[in-house]
Amino acid sequence: MIVSDKTLYFIDIDMYQIVSSSGEGHVGRIVLNMDPVTDNPFILQIAIVVSSKEIWVCEKFEDNFDTKHQISVASPVLAMYYSRYCLCYATDREYFVRDLLNKVTISLFPFENTVMYPNITGVGSEEVMLSGMQGLVIFANKEGVSSRPPIFVGSGSIRSFSFVSPFIYVLTDVGLNIYNIDSQQLNQTIPVESFKFLSNIDGTIFLVRENGLSFVSQIVWSQQVEEKMKENVKDALSLAKELLVSNSLEKNYSAMQKFKEFQARAAFTYLEEGKEEEAFDLLIESESNPQKVIDLVDDLILSQKNVDSEKSKKISLELVETYLSKIRSADWADSYHQSIDAALARIFVLNGKISDISKLENTDWNDEHYRKWLQSINHFNLAAELAFDSCSYEEAFTIWKKLAEKQIEDPLFDVNLCFDRLKQVDAVRLWNEILSWLTPIDPERSMEAFINFDRLSADEVLSLFDSYPSVQLRYLCHIVSNPELCNRCSLSTKQLHVKLFQLYINELKVLNASNLNSGKYKEIRRQLHRFIFDFDLGDIDELLQLIGNDKSLAVESLLLQARRGNPTEIMKMLVHMDLNAAELLCTSLPTFSSSLLPILLNAYTKKDKTNEDIRKRIGTILSKLDSSINAKEVLQDLPQDMNCSEVCDFLKRNPVTVF
Repeated sequence: MIVSDKTLYFIDIDMYQIVSSSGEGHVGRIVLNMDPVTDNPFILQIAIVVSSKEIWVCEKFEDNFDTKHQISVASPVLAMYYSRYCLCYATDREYFVRDLLNKVTISLFPFENTVMYPNITGVGSEEVMLSGMQGLVIFANKEGVSSRPPIFVGSGSIRSFSFVSPFIYVLTDVGLNIYNIDSQQLNQTIPVESFKFLSNIDGTIFLVRENGLSFVSQIVWSQQVEEKMKENVKDALSLAKELLVSNSLEKNYSAMQKFKEFQARAAFTYLEEGKEEEAFDLLIESESNPQKVIDLVDDLILSQKNVDSEKSKKISLELVETYLSKIRSADWADSYHQSIDAALARIFVLNGKISDISKLENTDWNDEHYRKWLQSINHFNLAAELAFDSCSYEEAFTIWKKLAEKQIEDPLFDVNLCFDRLKQVDAVRLWNEILSWLTPIDPERSMEAFINFDRLSADEVLSLFDSYPSVQLRYLCHIVSNPELCNRCSLSTKQLHVKLFQLYINELKVLNASNLNSGKYKEIRRQLHRFIFDFDLGDIDELLQLIGNDKSLAVESLLLQARRGNPTEIMKMLVHMDLNAAELLCTSLPTFSSSLLPILLNAYTKKDKTNEDIRKRIGTILSKLDSSINAKEVLQDLPQDMNCSEVCDFLKRNPVTVF
């Protein structure tokens, strides 16, 4: 259908021939319903300006016209738009909108036709866009309500406009302005000259002038974004999102990948600008290769110094850590796990979160290169721990040796850790090497370690403790109590016993010089006394020579002599020197108890008989005396207040003597 010379012509588009005509001399303008309300696809809904005084709203089916509405107008209609039940039109001085469903006409706003020419186009179902005064583009719906804020297009006169979602094309005296209807921002201005109006034909914008026409071709969305990126990355991303939606590309893989590339580029621009939080949010959203971030701050991570990289100076390692920790659990980052963990292993250290390293299940980063880096920033103990965890025991203990010997320092180092870790080492050679330097630091713990690890040569261990006689004494006690260890020693059993005796004597001499009444001194004497009777000592005279004339060792000399013979005479002297040793002599030589016990009992009865310990010892001796003893003499010496129960057993064994 074409209106020419106020006549409506029907054209056969295939034949390009006029089929018929109607309303000769009376038709001023015609528009189709752009969103028809009909179930029959062969019905055309049309609005026709008739004789400049009326608008007929008709339905055409085949050759028949059915007029549905007749709307009177006061002056000629210069522009018109029809969508569903909304009919918007402009006379030579005012805009109107007609609600066809409710048959209500509403005046929108007046204008001066000497200043502007009215334009109307649709921007949605029952929503129109109107050219207003002073360079404004105004929006309205069929209720006459402004549906969105107006757009100011400049001081130039609006010649024509059109809409292809999401862009509004406005032709002014200055040029062609392109706006985004959602953001209402100017996207682009194209300089054009001598064009009178523009038209939207099947989504293509045509510019018309007297001697020809041109059309506007939209640049590929990515090219538009590329150009915008040069100006403002934030606006570029907003534009990209709008274009993806308007072109229905949200589910297009290639388009979305391109969009993620733009996001990643914007992120790195933000990093350069110091907008770190925005940058890392974009990097996560864009699923960008984290290696780029790692490379960007690599000098900061590896040297802990902000040198040679202006970019890295602006980057917070805390934010890098947060970023890498977040993407580490993302499915898309699976292929980057190794490099992520390698970076986090360094960042955790620099951020003072050493304990977080244990969260990294992948330990490929724990290599010699990483551990050398740790040492370069004085994290020696951590380097040793990680070396140990990777079974590089020699490397670990080499570092710990330097720490133990104060060659290097680390406040986190504790020498007890070396002993704990040593339990997990199985190599004999390594044990010897490690304990050779641990022994001077902590002989006692070293000795305990040797005892727990009984695969080492006893000779080698003893030689390590030559400078630590107290420890050597304890270790030799362990050896002589274990026949298997004795057999591994180059010394005979008797030689070991003699050596142990000598160590006991030397230890007592040292302790005697410092504190005769110390608990340790008494314990060593007790052990020696027990040792004299429990082990084969060989040549007693040789041992007596070791004691010599040392008066502090007179008791030990008497015990040795008692082993050689004549214990009764020895007991008579011993009870005046050391009653504990005298008791040991009685219990260690049971064959002589009948002659030794009375002497010991006599000694106790001369002590303070009110002392509970003395009374208890007297009771113990009474329980061991046999019937050969003169019970009457014994009873005379006992404390007068002793209970019958304390002497009952003794009296039962001596009835003849008593009665």
